[in-house]
Amino acid sequence: DGDGSSDDKYKNEQASIEVLRDIKFKLVDHVYFVRIWSTRSIKSVVNTASVWKPDTDLSWYAKLGRQKELIRLGHFGVVGYLAPHKEKHASHNSMPQILQMTDMGAMGISGASRHKNILNKLLPHPVRFHLVWSKVQGKQPLFAWEAIPPSNDFVALGHVFTNASAPPVLRDIRCVPKHWLTISNTVPRLVWTDVGTVGRSGSLWSVSTMNHLVAVEGHNPPQRDFYDFRCKNFFCTSDFRMVPAT
Repeated sequence: DGDGSSDDKYKNEQASIEVLRDIKFKLVDHVYFVRIWSTRSIKSVVNTASVWKPDTDLSWYAKLGRQKELIRLGHFGVVGYLAPHKEKHASHNSMPQILQMTDMGAMGISGASRHKNILNKLLPHPVRFHLVWSKVQGKQPLFAWEAIPPSNDFVALGHVFTNASAPPVLRDIRCVPKHWLTISNTVPRLVWTDVGTVGRSGSLWSVSTMNHLVAVEGHNPPQRDFYDFRCKNFFCTSDFRMVPAT
């Protein structure tokens, strides 16, 4: 029956896995945005819309000794010109959300280095961007980019939007471990179609419960899976598995 060495090795590996209790993740409603683009300068446009980037520049701060960071996972869009959290149809269930990481071990130089290493392993930046669609009309062009994760173990939740034909900087968003996610049951919601404009037709859609924005060619809904987090408040283990916070 063997000497049991394989079983002992398995038990030792399991024993070495622990919950990182000083690192906590939470999905939070977000209210700080920078406008990337709007339809204001397109005179022939039939529908109005605007595209917004979550502002996380002031997200690294200390509060009651806890280090918190807001993590951008995609951009947002709305019908009209109000910021996403002010959009008139917004409700608690449809507010734009962002991932907050609280690292109570990130104090001092060594703690900050540890924090950065964990963040880069858990939520890596994409390795490159792929141009999905663009609308070059009016004073402000729009380019929609799909982030390519470093491996199939990670997912990019939303597109990144720019006003230039050069790809975004890789640090603009982070990717999420696929095992933290589940396929979303939320039907994509139309934000804008480019009816009345010239050039390659396209449309913008809000997807998943986090309301990230994606672009597609044509005016039909995107035909692929989108993802929601398995839970909204959680820890992770030393092997980066999700553990719901109680």
